[in-house]
Amino acid sequence: MSTEELFETACQVIMNEGDMSRIHEFYTEDFEAHVATPQALEWRVGLEGVVAMVTGLRATFPDYHETIEDLIIAGDRVVTRLTIRGTHKGPMITDPTTGRFIAPTGKTIEIADFAIFRVENDRIAEQWELTDFYSTYLQLGAIDVPGTLPA
Repeated sequence: MSTEELFETACQVIMNEGDMSRIHEFYTEDFEAHVATPQALEWRVGLEGVVAMVTGLRATFPDYHETIEDLIIAGDRVVTRLTIRGTHKGPMITDPTTGRFIAPTGKTIEIADFAIFRVENDRIAEQWELTDFYSTYLQLGAIDVPGTLPA
């Protein structure tokens, strides 16, 4: 499987379908994620981390779906630009240390996500990711932008 096929298939099978039975085909046993999310400690290491990430996302957004907009391959690095869509039907944790969350709103989101991956032995070994949480919170009505900016 080419690197491009690895990412396209992993996106479809793992993220969009939530099929964890094939996770070992796409991620290394010692996979490590560097992500800026409230759940980062749970999602950081190993196949269990990927399972926790996907399970959490799909509990919050049962129809969670990623579309790969750009896929750039350079040696053992892969850069992706994704569009993420989903309907907010489960609580969204914003601070696991305090238990703060956004209650389900029923609203549909569409946000941008950017990630750099390291590939090792034809599997995903490491990930650095930046998700547009500002846009997510705006679309869910969790934050408001008062007034307008001066010209």
